[in-house]
Amino acid sequence: MIIAEVKELNPMERFAYWVSERTQITKKKDAGEPGPWTDDQILQANHFTNVRREDDKVSRWLVENLYNEYTPSAWATILVARFVNNPVTLGLIADDLKVGDLPSAKAKLQEFGKGKEPIFRSAYLQPEIKGVNRLDKIFDILAPQILEADISTEKIEYAIRDICTIKYMGEFMAGQIVMDAMLFVPGEWSDTNTYAPEGPGSLRGIARLKEVKLESKVKRPEYNEWLHKLSESLDVRALDVEHALCEWDKYERLLWGQGNYNRAYKNSSNWAQTSLF
Repeated sequence: MIIAEVKELNPMERFAYWVSERTQITKKKDAGEPGPWTDDQILQANHFTNVRREDDKVSRWLVENLYNEYTPSAWATILVARFVNNPVTLGLIADDLKVGDLPSAKAKLQEFGKGKEPIFRSAYLQPEIKGVNRLDKIFDILAPQILEADISTEKIEYAIRDICTIKYMGEFMAGQIVMDAMLFVPGEWSDTNTYAPEGPGSLRGIARLKEVKLESKVKRPEYNEWLHKLSESLDVRALDVEHALCEWDKYERLLWGQGNYNRAYKNSSNWAQTSLF
């Protein structure tokens, strides 16, 4: 679908279109089809993350190499995995993480850090602790706490609540950790289709669906209702809906000329970014 056609859709149709089109791009890439994998000029020219977490490149590596067997140190493994977010360095410490040997894992990354290759890949917002470097923060402060925490797996909501009791951990990052936990930590997860953290991007996405001001507030019960409705109609988890709403908000920003998005593909043609509006 080209941009002019997308603009003719109502907000709910546009969001459903974005979820479907972004999913089809992933499937075509996985099948080895040559690009471009869409006629949508915005999706051709800009990077948007996958709808489902487990389709991401790093997530696939984690599922195959770190999340392939449950261990008592699973929650610490997830926290380290997402805060490091680099398969190269995570591969060096995979065995240590599986047995909960945080000092050994830290020592290996410190040694690796003496070279020129980066230890970390950026992607996830992390709590900042003044005067503490990233390795100390992860391995001496955050991971030991989550290793000792009693985290419920009955509901996503409860797990996020429990992680947020850890000093320096907030709801957004707790939600990212729980999303990974659902891939390999045994649990009931009974609110899979009804609960996710509130984020500024997902709240703006819902405001777009409601066709109200982007700054409009949505109370928690209504937010959960939207998550449930969209999860059921689009066949994705509520956590994926929350993330997709955020990505779709960025897409809408470009669609309607409401601002810039700083993740354009460097090798994309410039016309798509200059002639859409």
